[in-house]
Amino acid sequence: MKNYAPVNIKERKGEFGTFLSMNFHKEKFIEYLQNCDDLKGYITLTICERKNIGKYGETHNCYENQWRPEGTNHATKPDNNPRPEDDTINKKIIEDDNITDDLPF
Repeated sequence: MKNYAPVNIKERKGEFGTFLSMNFHKEKFIEYLQNCDDLKGYITLTICERKNIGKYGETHNCYENQWRPEGTNHATKPDNNPRPEDDTINKKIIEDDNITDDLPF
């Protein structure tokens, strides 16, 4: 079952093309976000086009994307290539950067 966000989203046309305009009540939207199943502080929301235009002209819906990989509770992937520490990165750049004072011209 989709967990729809309490928002009104309308497609609008502007000088530079179409865009989506989203309106919501701040406290209701914050409460909605707090009740979402977060993934380490992240929430994925999906915006999709409605089949029929809503009562107030809404053209799109917004809902919590609850997809999770099988066998896990979180949508995280194992980190097969961990990031080296910043010092390691800087050291590698310095080692690879064999700059000479000779100009090629």
